[in-house]
Amino acid sequence: MAPPDPILGVSEAFKADTNEIKLNLGAENLILKRGENKEYLPIEGLAAFNNATAELLFGRDNPVIEQQRVATLQGLSGTGSLRLAAALIERYFPGAKVLISSPTWGNHKNIFNDARVPWSEYRYYDPKTVGLDFDGMISDIKAAPDGSFVLLHGCAHNPTAIDPTPEQWEKIADVIQEKKHIPFFDVAYQGFASGSLDADALSVRLFAARGMELLVAQSYSKNLGLYSERIGAINVLCSSADAAARHAKLSITFSYIL
Repeated sequence: MAPPDPILGVSEAFKADTNEIKLNLGAENLILKRGENKEYLPIEGLAAFNNATAELLFGRDNPVIEQQRVATLQGLSGTGSLRLAAALIERYFPGAKVLISSPTWGNHKNIFNDARVPWSEYRYYDPKTVGLDFDGMISDIKAAPDGSFVLLHGCAHNPTAIDPTPEQWEKIADVIQEKKHIPFFDVAYQGFASGSLDADALSVRLFAARGMELLVAQSYSKNLGLYSERIGAINVLCSSADAAARHAKLSITFSYIL
């Protein structure tokens, strides 16, 4: 059996406790005195949310928003959104590899293993300098097969909290373009790294400004404190509005219906 999850284990321990005056102080526990039933949403999620989350990520005045080149689908927080992206890769890019930073968030590898998407690691953290192993990162991205997906932490890298500088992001984008890789961002902490929602979206917007197609998974568990609501999204930045419209439901239909 798999080892128990240390975070979810708190909730399980709370349920198992027979004390009549127990109190769950977990961060994910939201207590509402009055709630309202949720309406059944279309398969792509709440349109107003999808529009708002894409604008928050790319910027309301970004040409990719104005040109309707972003297909946004509501997902089950970060994990669910990443899993949708993994399913998209497995279905439409069979055999493509995902490059993952070393180290990375503990669930990344599980998600791609479950989706049967091959992955390998690129160097990221240098314990000798307690900083970014930028040369190693660039070397490993260059060595990967052309057309690989490069999973990047948009800001507040988990678990190191070490992010590339704007100049390093430019060089990373150079190599990804040269290798015809596809950038794949995990944005779980927008607003937490610098305190600015716009500054923390610099990496994603930099790649978008180059005209690159990319994937971005978003989570609102942390920056909105909505752990229990499982709020997230997967964004597919396409080459045209027509391509975005085609991707919008194709990317999610086979995961939720088939």
